[in-house]
Amino acid sequence: MKIYKLTLDNLLYELRDSEQKKFGYLLSSNGKIIDDYYIFSSDDRQKEDVKEKFENIGKYYQYNKNAGFLATINETFLFEKYCSDNSLVKLAVFHVHLRHPNIFTKADWDLHPTENLKHLIVSLRNKFYPKYELFDINKSASEIDDMYNKAELEVICESQDILNKMIKKSAKFCKIYLNNKQNRFLFAEFLSQLTFNEQQVFWNEKGYKKSSALKQNNLYNKDNIKKTLVTNAEYKLLFEDHPLDDNYPVVNITYYDAYIFSSWAGGRLLKVEEWEENSDCIEISNTFEHHHKKMMDRVCYSENSNGLINQVALLEENKYGLFDMQGNVWEWCLEKDNVVFTKGGSFRAFPEMCRNNVNVIEKKHAFYDDLGFRYKILREVL
Repeated sequence: MKIYKLTLDNLLYELRDSEQKKFGYLLSSNGKIIDDYYIFSSDDRQKEDVKEKFENIGKYYQYNKNAGFLATINETFLFEKYCSDNSLVKLAVFHVHLRHPNIFTKADWDLHPTENLKHLIVSLRNKFYPKYELFDINKSASEIDDMYNKAELEVICESQDILNKMIKKSAKFCKIYLNNKQNRFLFAEFLSQLTFNEQQVFWNEKGYKKSSALKQNNLYNKDNIKKTLVTNAEYKLLFEDHPLDDNYPVVNITYYDAYIFSSWAGGRLLKVEEWEENSDCIEISNTFEHHHKKMMDRVCYSENSNGLINQVALLEENKYGLFDMQGNVWEWCLEKDNVVFTKGGSFRAFPEMCRNNVNVIEKKHAFYDDLGFRYKILREVL
């Protein structure tokens, strides 16, 4: 049996986020390769008659109330409708072992629906190191060793075209790609192939409408550039798993993270030329002079930062109404000719690092604790 790598990665990512027993189906749009799945959320395990049956198996089910799973009739109906509506074929079932290795048991055999489907067991004894094993099932067997045989699960890499289709068709995959930082670059690559208007249609269709908190005109200058760096609180509006929620600039983010957020917010990253045109950088006759009155008033840099990031907009704005264009944190700029620049310097920077003509080339997957971003709203979506 074959499964796309990103499908498996996303399944494991979603399963390990839960402390509860999970059960579901592995699905295919072509009947050959697993490219989707369904995880049941409604469980009849604690209904009295079901509970009694499980606890009669052994005391393990008394000690562990989240051991065992039985999908509800209502959700089973919704699942069948999901398969029908999306022309999906069932290839296997799966369930989670929260405390055991991925060993097939008699209880697993009893609950397996039909031998026409294979059975995947995912062990989450250590949720940061999930292990899985696929089995063929023989429902007519009477001895435990005859009830199953290990089967091969071949993990294959999907093309970008297939990835795009997976993201486009499913709000579920959209959410998982957003929350799984390791795979977020694929989501950014998908967005980059769409026009701006297509991106906005996609966000709306998937239920990710721009937050009203980012629609206020006073957040942007007359050229529709965000006056401040994007903050942790703003970033968390899209990336719900982001750990911080305050008025400091978001850092430790990749180019892909910044690109996705800017698209969702209704805009894009600043082009290098736009950044330079709006930076109004303070020119210093001797750029090696660390203590400079004008810089001290407007720029959070090595001389006045005490080695710490500032909250946004604490110092003076420049003549374009923008804060922290020099210093505080470096800023991602929009890719040009396969090159990505960061600009502006940071709270650690010397004066000469904050000059308008300084460009630092970075890899898109790079992230640092002094690198953030701002974006420009495209006028038609203000």
